[in-house]
Amino acid sequence: MVANFDRREAPFRPRDFTDILTTPWVFRPVTLFIYLAITLLPTTASELGRLAEPSLVVAAGVAAVSVAAVGLLLFIAKIALPAKFRSSLTTVLLVLFTVGALRGTFVSLFMDVTDLETISHLSSRLFLATFSLPPVLALVSLVVSRLFLSKERATSTQTEISAIENRRDLILGEISASDTQLLNQVDGTLRPAVESLSRQITDDPTSRDSVTTALKSLATDVIRPLSHTLASSVAPARTARVPLRVQLVQPAAPTFRDQVSPTFVGLGVFLGAGTVLLDLLPLANAVAASVVSGLVVFTVLRLVVALFGATRWPALGVAATYAVVLSLAWIPAHRFNQAFLFPDGIDFDAGFMSFIALPALAALYQLIVLSWYSGRTQLARLDNTRRNMAFQLSEARRRAWLRQRHLTHTLHSSVQSRVLAESRLVGSGSGSLDSAEQQRTLATLGLVLETVDSDPLVTIDALEKITNIVAFWSGMCQISLAVKPDLLSTVDPETAESVLIVTSEMISNAISHGTATTMSIQIQRDSPDTIRITAANNGRRLDDDHRPGLGMSLYDELSVEWRILPREPVTVVALVAARGNSVDRTSLETIGRTGRSV
Repeated sequence: MVANFDRREAPFRPRDFTDILTTPWVFRPVTLFIYLAITLLPTTASELGRLAEPSLVVAAGVAAVSVAAVGLLLFIAKIALPAKFRSSLTTVLLVLFTVGALRGTFVSLFMDVTDLETISHLSSRLFLATFSLPPVLALVSLVVSRLFLSKERATSTQTEISAIENRRDLILGEISASDTQLLNQVDGTLRPAVESLSRQITDDPTSRDSVTTALKSLATDVIRPLSHTLASSVAPARTARVPLRVQLVQPAAPTFRDQVSPTFVGLGVFLGAGTVLLDLLPLANAVAASVVSGLVVFTVLRLVVALFGATRWPALGVAATYAVVLSLAWIPAHRFNQAFLFPDGIDFDAGFMSFIALPALAALYQLIVLSWYSGRTQLARLDNTRRNMAFQLSEARRRAWLRQRHLTHTLHSSVQSRVLAESRLVGSGSGSLDSAEQQRTLATLGLVLETVDSDPLVTIDALEKITNIVAFWSGMCQISLAVKPDLLSTVDPETAESVLIVTSEMISNAISHGTATTMSIQIQRDSPDTIRITAANNGRRLDDDHRPGLGMSLYDELSVEWRILPREPVTVVALVAARGNSVDRTSLETIGRTGRSV
């Protein structure tokens, strides 16, 4: 469960930059277009400082030529480089370094021909283009891939939510149709037969043989065919079971630390300073000054993160603080470089880099972090919606089974058996029915109609019944049961009965089919939404070609998710929805009657 903004999933990790370069995302058109768009402004700023006569329009034109050149070279590289070589990090890096070097060479030749600068800046262009292309392109590829994959997953999740909702409504519609069929069957056959027999007993209690015959006929000719008809007409089990994913909690707002990257900005300072200074200073001085600048900015940002890293500020507040810190962090580095590394006569103005370029670099990092956070939040909402729909589907299936299949079983076993038993009791006597026998028989007939007229769910002591089942099988299997005494008494009857039936099936399946001799069962509140039933036994594991039977269909109908774990001993785990009727019974019944969502 992801409860907070996980730094391990933040946009930047060293391995990300190596892994992403070996994926198709690097050379996809959308990646290349975004890369060209975001590098246009920094390239304009870089070229502005190289012009003999500074002009923003001219610098922008040169930058456009530079950006177009790198775009063309990358497009050619994509076509010329076979797919198998694009999966090699060494090959991709070599191609990107080559493209960067060609870009710097082409732009310098173009500037030499146009006489827009007094001296050639080939060395600095080669330095910037060669060493900035791989990390920046990898960064853009990371952002594009995550945004597109998030969008694809969001779309697929929304489609799945709609499919689950349709399945839920299908089941609830079947509940409504089956209820209608039940009422028609009862009104057409069962109710007239029961009412006729009740009048017969009331009007002519002396005819013991005719009452006995009528009771037998009611059981065999009316109740039994009705239960078989209802059993064959119920179809919720045809719908596929929906697996339940782990719930995603919306991430907390990113902290100051999450939105600030000293390493990223320090590397940017090093590249930017090196590009400008390489043509102004001796090579050793230029590299040293760039390293000093990058380290100072990195150190200052690390100190700020250490002080404010755990706080959660609004994005604008972080951006403002970030910009101020970067502007101030440049000052000591610049003073040191001028005092010790810059030759006499060199007066380098660092204002543009400090007040415009670095805050823009920081804003790019923040934008990516916030975009990731926004995408993560959207996916969390969708997955939670999907999870909620999975619960609603499970509750609908459970209600369908408990409302109808359980009713057919009750008619077939309990009611039919009760009526047949009553016929035997009546037939075993002699003479006329006395008043007590008459009232008992009428009560039995009343029970028949009560069963089909009322909701079959009643408050049951599920724990007591599970304990009795464990005791029943104790002669064949040593079973240990772990459950809190009040766990099943605090849930709604549907949940309690579902836990009872699933647990009973786990026990009987392990003993009957797996020949288990020892077994441990644990029933616990797994989350506010579910009860987890875990049954481990020393029996045989199912064969790979095993065909699901009634027990597995019961798991499908009554649980949100179940699975057989791939380990020893054989362990079956089922999650039963226990949300306290967050989709309450009235709502489900209303949906069932109307066949649509409310």
